[in-house]
Amino acid sequence: MNTLNVSFYDSPNNLRMFSEIFPEIIGLNFTTNEHGFASCSFFIPMDLWRSFTFYDRPGLPYILISSNGMTVWEGRLEDVGIVNGGVRLGAFGYQRAMGDTPYTALWSMMSVADWLMTPETIANANPNLYQTDNNNRLFLGLNKNAVYLNNADIGSWTFLIPNRSARQVQHVAFDYSYVLPTNWTVRVRVSDEDYTNGVSYNITTTGGTASGSFAQDISANPRERISIQILNSSGSNYTYAGETGANFLRVTNLRLKSTTSSSVYANEIAQALVAYINGINSSQLQNVTALIELPALDLRDEIYEDALPSDILTKLAFLGDNQAPPRQWEWGVWDNRILHFRPRGSSGRAWYVDVSALEVERTIEALRNSAYAKYQDADNRVLRTAVSADADSVARYGLTRRGFVDVDTTSATQAGTHRDAFLQDRKDPIPRSAITFDAIYDASGARWPLYAPRSGDTLTIRNLPPTLGAGIDRVRTFRLARTEYDADSDVLRVEPESPLPRLEVLVARREEGIKQRIG
Repeated sequence: MNTLNVSFYDSPNNLRMFSEIFPEIIGLNFTTNEHGFASCSFFIPMDLWRSFTFYDRPGLPYILISSNGMTVWEGRLEDVGIVNGGVRLGAFGYQRAMGDTPYTALWSMMSVADWLMTPETIANANPNLYQTDNNNRLFLGLNKNAVYLNNADIGSWTFLIPNRSARQVQHVAFDYSYVLPTNWTVRVRVSDEDYTNGVSYNITTTGGTASGSFAQDISANPRERISIQILNSSGSNYTYAGETGANFLRVTNLRLKSTTSSSVYANEIAQALVAYINGINSSQLQNVTALIELPALDLRDEIYEDALPSDILTKLAFLGDNQAPPRQWEWGVWDNRILHFRPRGSSGRAWYVDVSALEVERTIEALRNSAYAKYQDADNRVLRTAVSADADSVARYGLTRRGFVDVDTTSATQAGTHRDAFLQDRKDPIPRSAITFDAIYDASGARWPLYAPRSGDTLTIRNLPPTLGAGIDRVRTFRLARTEYDADSDVLRVEPESPLPRLEVLVARREEGIKQRIG
């Protein structure tokens, strides 16, 4: 049995060890989950005076559990409780840094539902002189017999980014068509929240009839407010004699982005979150993005208001990527407080066991071999993709079980990708299983300590009959969703991706518990 060492430091950025040395640690228990090192608890015997000194220590000390120079678990000490005979301590892995502070930002938006008419209380704006609607488009039509003052009486759709957004709009793009009187202007105007300090990008100042596409990098003039406008710029007042709505501006396929790149990818958002968190709490997460990979799926509608980075990353991971079929992704924080964002299971280690007891249950409860996605159009009307089915799964089970997934997007492409990822993940339910084993080995047959496996690793049962069909592969090899190690009894509890009902953990225990000294 390898000895575990528990070390206390002031912080990860200040590796000065505590002046106290704790030769006796009791009840050491630590866990991992799908997002990295999870929790750790233990008890340190000490007198009441020392207990209060420990309780009053400032900061969040860095806890490192190691063996032979290798990191077994690390995290920050959060919970200190004075109990009879000493202190009970609770620490949590640095995945917790992703939940310390909310995040607000606009990354990409295609919906027109949140665009509003500029009110008449704003100088030169006069919405009453226009026919308007934002039903899957932005529309401004002239009213019959209305008089439009020169360079005034502006018709203007406007959008305001979330207050105190960490990012501002850098690119505006849309398709347009217009039929307008001579010498009318169509323009995009960016301004401060109160409509001041504006910069205009003209599409036309001559009016007439035209259609086309507008794409403008506005990163040199980032502002909080975007407006799309038409106005009389003929040099004199203009009386419109045509039928209401016959002269108009129509805008479709509108997209705002807070990046100048052609697409918005999840890795860009993850990288920005790392910088954001590091800028607030530099000791809790390293400003390192080397483990953040590219899913290459363009995200069309990503607006976050007071959202925890952990929730944002979970959503992004569930979206998958642009491969066919799309892969599920994962995020987490392991060694050295570095965030990873990558395809699920792409870097897990492989372990092998010989089981002494095995329980397996197959159920179709989670089976979904047919699926569609719900999403929204630009006006927030609910739409549904075509149904996709996995023919092999339908034939195997002799049954079609259909599910759906809600996708917060206006993109049919993104919704379809999400549907396919949902289907890929559920077409063959993972059997529920429970196993008991006494030791764990690597691929070469070398025996390892029971605390070595982590969430995301795979476990393969070596002593199943080799002649079983391919369907048994999901029993033979499965991925670990959670691990829990008890140092005092040398017991490893592991939870597969699909545990048996009401079974919190699967127990792997040596034939004889080994008490050990932690120091």
